[in-house]
Amino acid sequence: MVLLSGIDTISHIYAMEEKGKTIAVLGSGFEHIYPKENTYLYHQILQNGGCILSENPPEAEVKKSYFPKRNRIISGLAMGVLVVEAAYRSGSTITAKYAMGQGKQVFCIPNQLGIATGYSTNLLIQNGANLVMEPEDIFAFYEMEEEVDLKVEEEYQSIYDFIGELPISINELARLTKTTIQETMQIITMLELQGFIQDVGGGRYAKKEKK
Repeated sequence: MVLLSGIDTISHIYAMEEKGKTIAVLGSGFEHIYPKENTYLYHQILQNGGCILSENPPEAEVKKSYFPKRNRIISGLAMGVLVVEAAYRSGSTITAKYAMGQGKQVFCIPNQLGIATGYSTNLLIQNGANLVMEPEDIFAFYEMEEEVDLKVEEEYQSIYDFIGELPISINELARLTKTTIQETMQIITMLELQGFIQDVGGGRYAKKEKK
């Protein structure tokens, strides 16, 4: 993983919240964390028992040329590489190409045509990368069972409790829980992203069956 704002930072944080240990690879020396706002995350990874790597001397400042070179270490450390978004000739694309050259598996989340940040994910899939629609796709590839027993966050529980096997609309959920439509939609979005519920069409949602 890389210490950058965005999906990389989120991956580190959520992994550590689930008692995981992460590895970060810098495109600079240890004395120059980039971006600076991730200095706190840098220390959190170490305090959590993780690891920070850099092939540059500690005093090496941030240079654009360091990042593509650094990506071969990221792919080399991984069992496989999941590309969430990737613009044309982006760093994620470079990492994916390194992974393929190292004999590692590349997984991609497909994107809409015409979306710049999704161009390379679609191209990688077209060239043989594994299409991923849910986390279980990766577990299944490696013949692994998901060990983490995810729990609904407390702030989402009141709405989740009203969602059953039978579909229910957002309007009905808002009425039952005495929340605004906007608040309900935000929580519904998070529950769907986390795999607890599914959209069954017509603006209605139901609990997702466990596999």
